Amino acid sequence: MGNVDFTPYAQIHSSLAKHKKTYALSRVLSSRRSRVIGMLTLLWLWALDSADGYLDPDPLALADIMDWDGDPYLLEKAMIAVRFIDDFVNETTGEHQWQIHNWQLYTGEWLQKREESRQLARGRQQRHREKLKQLPLKSESITHNVTRDKDVTNALPLETEAETETLKATARDLWIKTLNIISLKVNRSNYSTWFKNTVGGNIDGNCLFVNTPTESIAIYLEKNNKTLIEMCLSEASDHKITEVDIGCNE
Repeated sequence: MGNVDFTPYAQIHSSLAKHKKTYALSRVLSSRRSRVIGMLTLLWLWALDSADGYLDPDPLALADIMDWDGDPYLLEKAMIAVRFIDDFVNETTGEHQWQIHNWQLYTGEWLQKREESRQLARGRQQRHREKLKQLPLKSESITHNVTRDKDVTNALPLETEAETETLKATARDLWIKTLNIISLKVNRSNYSTWFKNTVGGNIDGNCLFVNTPTESIAIYLEKNNKTLIEMCLSEASDHKITEVDIGCNE
């Protein structure tokens, strides 16, 4: 992949347009270079979220990923021939496998950050579950008249199912209000790329949990927009909710 530098938003160097492999792929597929560059970008974006650079050796699936409407077997041969994809035998299973050429070299730091983010998310989820287990119980006295009057005390969870759903609905509504404020502070392209498909998930104390459709969006927002988000969140909640926890809703 030459000088392609992958980040969560798949930054692509301008040299890709003039790279000899791009020219070669364009010639083999009889397709314009602009089309080839778009197809490669689709593959790399898909791999960031789905495959960590590894693919099943399936020409039809590859054609779908790259939005190629020509011969999928021609695409397979071309991608391997110019070495955008490495075709190798897995020493453990003995089966053929594909990997995007030099994927680990260009994405190693990003993949490490993504794994760290996933571990942090698992830790947050575990702490949240432990906190729910430790919630106190409340009592409600109910008088039953059967053969004699007696008070039967039933222990009910403090956070009932209805209360939980109400809290989630509040989180969704609060995040929508926050997004409305954010949309006035960032450009349309930025908003559409990073904020549009995010959802308010839950509220814990003064913290709003926000779910994103992909891990890359969660990492990007956490790294680049957390201060802005918390400022807008505080404004939307009249300064009652001031912290945000961003994670992928996998």
